[in-house]
Amino acid sequence: NRRLKQAKQHIKTSERVLIISACSGSGKSLLAEKLIILKEADWRVSLTRSSSDMEPDAIAHSIIKQLWPDKDIQIAQSISMMHKYLETAHKEQMLPVIVIDDADKLSFTSLQFILQLADLRYNDSFFRFVLFANESITATIAKPGLVELADGTIESLSMPSFSREQLGAYLKYRFSSC
Repeated sequence: NRRLKQAKQHIKTSERVLIISACSGSGKSLLAEKLIILKEADWRVSLTRSSSDMEPDAIAHSIIKQLWPDKDIQIAQSISMMHKYLETAHKEQMLPVIVIDDADKLSFTSLQFILQLADLRYNDSFFRFVLFANESITATIAKPGLVELADGTIESLSMPSFSREQLGAYLKYRFSSC
């Protein structure tokens, strides 16, 4: 709950990309799902589960199809539609929140694209990014070509693994929701 509150507060008040990192099995995906479920009324949220073969156009397509479900947008149009969506979000006074799970699996090029999107502005509107990843993302972002884009634009939040008691409560919760 504390991490969820921190993530929500970050989305409301910060212009930085939030990276929530932890080891595998620590509940990152659950936290990402909770963030979507408990979103604020003025948020438009997309959740993308990454894979190593996702290129920038596929990421943009996944995001834009969730933010604008009523539009028929082809993959080739997705990146340019991200710009248009930001303009629309400004006019509708909505916060576009982009959650990416397993961000550590993204390619160097895809991470560059995300950091460039994080810099995109339309008046006072911008995309809020929350990336869930294992600790390896720190080393990737420290590489030349990404470190320059990330400088001053990323805030990290480390998430410790569940204790035995927390794991028991988590499993009980998951079984009860099945």
